[in-house]
Formats: sequence, C-alpha cells, structure tokens
Amino acid sequence: MVDDNRRKFIKSAGVAGTVGLGGLSGCIGGGIGGGGTPTINFNYVVPIENAASLLDVPEVREELENVGSAYELNVTRNASTPDSLNQMAAGEADVAMTTTVSFASAVNQDAVPNGISVVGVDFWDADPDYFSVTVFSGPDSEITEPADMEGKTLGVNALGTGVHSIYVKALQQAGLTQDDVEFVETPFPTMTSAIKDGKIDVGIYTALFSVGARSDGFTKVFESADLWDRAFPFAYATASKSSLDNKTEAMSAWVDDYAGLFEYVRNNRDSVVSAAATHFELPEALVDAFYFTQENGYRRDVRIDIDALQYIADDLVELGFLDQSVDVQQHATNEYLPGSGGDS
Repeated sequence: MVDDNRRKFIKSAGVAGTVGLGGLSGCIGGGIGGGGTPTINFNYVVPIENAASLLDVPEVREELENVGSAYELNVTRNASTPDSLNQMAAGEADVAMTTTVSFASAVNQDAVPNGISVVGVDFWDADPDYFSVTVFSGPDSEITEPADMEGKTLGVNALGTGVHSIYVKALQQAGLTQDDVEFVETPFPTMTSAIKDGKIDVGIYTALFSVGARSDGFTKVFESADLWDRAFPFAYATASKSSLDNKTEAMSAWVDDYAGLFEYVRNNRDSVVSAAATHFELPEALVDAFYFTQENGYRRDVRIDIDALQYIADDLVELGFLDQSVDVQQHATNEYLPGSGGDS
C-alpha cells in the first residue's frame, strides 16, 4: 500500500507510470552480487558535471580502492533528480545525486521509506571565486540584467528545480514575479540553439554548456553568485537510510570511493578528461575547458557544510519552492567520509 505523501511525490515528478506505484513496497538494502558481495545501485543525472558519473567510466572505476571487492556497483543515468528519488523510493537505488529542491521535497513528503541522508557534496554554487550557474542572452542583446527579463521568454531545463529557483531569485530581487515572464522548458544541450532561433530570449547554463555560450559571444545577464550572499552545496550524494542501515559496510566503502574519486581526478586530471570525454562522447577540448578548473569549474568540496545546506533549504521556502524547510542536521552526515571521526 502506497501512502498518500509518496504517491504525491511520484505524481509530482511526472513519472508515476515509469516507476510503478506498486514498486514502492520494495525493500532497499537487498541486492547481492556474485559471491555474496553487496551491490550498490547508484543514480546520477548529468554526465561529468556530476563528478560521481565517472564511476561509470571503466578507466576511472578500476582505480578506486573498494569497488569490486567491498561492493559491486550498478550505475544508472536518469533524466532528473526526482526520477532518481522515485527509484530510491521503489527500492531500486541506494544512493543518487540530488539537488536541494528534490532532496527537501522528498524529506518533507516522506517519499522514501525510512528516509534519506546526504552523505557527500558534489559541487557548490554561488561562489564568486568559481563558476556559478549563469544566465545568458544572445550576442549584442539588450537583455543585460535581471530587470530586462520582464516580458521575455526564459529557457529553463525544468520547472520546479534548483535551476529554476535561480531565475526566481533574480526576478524577486528585480521586483518582478514569475507572472512577468514566460518560462519554456528547454534541455541544456539545446539552450544555445533555442536562443539563436528566437524560441527563447535568455537561457540558463551549467558549466558544461557555458563554455560554448561564451565562445559564441553571448551576453551574460547574471550568475547565481550575484544573487546569494554565500556559497552553498548545489548537488550532492544522497543515500537511502535503509541502505545505510542494511548495507553499512558496503555503503561506507562507496562513500570512501566517492571521496577518493575527487582526489584521483585532481591528481590525474588529464587522463580522466580524456577517458570521460571518450566515454560520454563529448569533445575532449570542451571537457578540458571546465572540468575541475577554478576559472570555469564549480567549487568542489565533498564534506557537507550543514549550515550552508540549511541556508539554501530555508531560502527555497522564501522563494516558494518548499512549503516548509527541513532540519538538515537530521538528514545529512559526514560520518561516512574518510577522516570524519564520526562527525555529523
């Protein structure tokens, strides 16, 4: 029997038919690989930008300490973070990359049986010393600041997301509301062509796609660092608490590899860029331009700053994305990270 909150979460994500409501009774924590080795099912959304997507790259995975011995790994790419959380609710994922809107909504709606916990950060946003999510208009556009977006068409990858919240924050600070603009859902890879074709007036860009926008002479309208007065975790690894309880050693080993992945990339960046570009069929020069760089790349701190995560969760209430905030302290922990000493 699926409770009402979980049903609402799955319905709101628009994938009820895909996930299968009956699957919610499944118990996360099962899954044993060959020889009795536990299997960790990991889901991500954005290749390369989600650092842990590199767990799907054989040349990188084989360099990590625990995978293949302490646990076996299944990696799945999804279209959105709600999709990943729906699979977690159905017992089909142990850990997934999420953002604050989907994470906090899942907590508030009790969408995943026994709850979820952030176990490590992927990348931060709104740090003025690093890349932050950026809104561009076309070359020589008269749209150069948030106030200029009034009456315009705004491209966004999906409504009701952390990326969407960046627009809403900018509109709010410019004295505008969402009623003053038109949003058009536009996939990140087609944002630039949509601007060039006149389908949208501005588009929002993550690090991977901003490289092309800048090279095409697009006009920067604003970036998230212009809007918030402190940086915050934007994407992070979120685990099912059932999996943490039922596969404790395997999950601890996965988090250890997750942290080790960041160190490995920093120490072997050139070979990782080449392998990742080949695996995900992207131009190597494009990946090299932004991946784990300070000028074009995100701030990467795997350890969870509870106060910073609470800050953005609280702000999403003010922006209308959450009905109520979440007590992040109850749903995030550093205890599985190397050298944590059990700290939360």
